[in-house]
Amino acid sequence: EILNSEISTLKKQLDKQVDTSKIKQTIIESQLDTIQKLKDGIVERDETIKKTREQFLLDKKEFEKQIQEEQMVNQELQDKYDNACEKKDSLKTNFNLIQQELEKTKSDYNALTKKWKEKSDLINELDNKIRRASETYQINEKKLSDENNRLMQIKKELEAKVHERDDDFRRQFEVIEHGHRQTINEIRKTYEDKLEQSQSRINQIEDEMRLILNETNQQKL
Repeated sequence: EILNSEISTLKKQLDKQVDTSKIKQTIIESQLDTIQKLKDGIVERDETIKKTREQFLLDKKEFEKQIQEEQMVNQELQDKYDNACEKKDSLKTNFNLIQQELEKTKSDYNALTKKWKEKSDLINELDNKIRRASETYQINEKKLSDENNRLMQIKKELEAKVHERDDDFRRQFEVIEHGHRQTINEIRKTYEDKLEQSQSRINQIEDEMRLILNETNQQKL
């Protein structure tokens, strides 16, 4: 009976130790599973951070490319505007040449009038020559007057065209410059918003990782 009692007692102790070992094994397996899940979560989060950063770099390059393209377009517009200014200067030069020709015509006309006055006494002595010279004078005077009127009209038309083109060039340039400046500002704003969103996401993921690591360390303790 004593032997049976000892055997029974030992059996109970062994059963209790087996149960305790099973419980410990279950706890260890659960902890191992939790640790593995945490490791998998950390790996997954690392991949997410990596992809987010890669996408951020791609977006950054794309935005920089768009800004460079807009700057190239602006440079082309500036070149066109400079060419237009050169054409305007050429028109002004032509206008100045025409104005000089007009002044020369006026000077010739005044010189002819003065010469006619100086020789008026001689013309009075020669009636026939006076009539012929008078007719010639009237014809020349009419031609000079017509030419003067024609040049004056050309001058007015050129002045009107120069002013009109100046106004058109200025308005077109201001509209185009405003549109591209607004486009660049919108692209820059979108870039800054995405940059802020990406940084916020990275900060959030890093906070979550720190929280998981703290929880893991506490469980180990």
